[in-house]
Amino acid sequence: FTVPTATQTSMAPTSTSSSTPIPPSPTRTGTPTVTSTPFPSGQVLTGTNANFKQILAGSSLPVVLEFWASWCGTCVYYSPVVTQFAKDYAGQVLVVRVNADQNMALLTAYGVPTTPGGHTFGLPQTIFFKNGTEILDATGFQSEANLAYLLTQLP
Repeated sequence: FTVPTATQTSMAPTSTSSSTPIPPSPTRTGTPTVTSTPFPSGQVLTGTNANFKQILAGSSLPVVLEFWASWCGTCVYYSPVVTQFAKDYAGQVLVVRVNADQNMALLTAYGVPTTPGGHTFGLPQTIFFKNGTEILDATGFQSEANLAYLLTQLP
């Protein structure tokens, strides 16, 4: 069994009429990025029911929220992709991971599917915010290239 790599599983939409280029990673190109967010960019923050609204309100950067669970196999493979995305796009995005099992109020608030018994499905769930407003979301494994593409789709 091999873990799929981002290049093998790119889910970036393609278009024949026009394409949006994936932004270069500032870490890889050496381009400095300045941010005024009070939260550290370049690392993955841990979000909870208690702190996520504060993180969202306090960020001047787009926020990427990822819901995950320890029992979710896809989430295990997705975690290093999200971590690398946070590092590569430091200064351009703030990445927050939320344990779905421990933060059911956030799951409900953002419409992540659960069964009547409270079991979560549809993980990992990645939601993009800009200026505190939910803009788009994606369910399942996303390659870093697709996360970068989705970042370009924010207004």
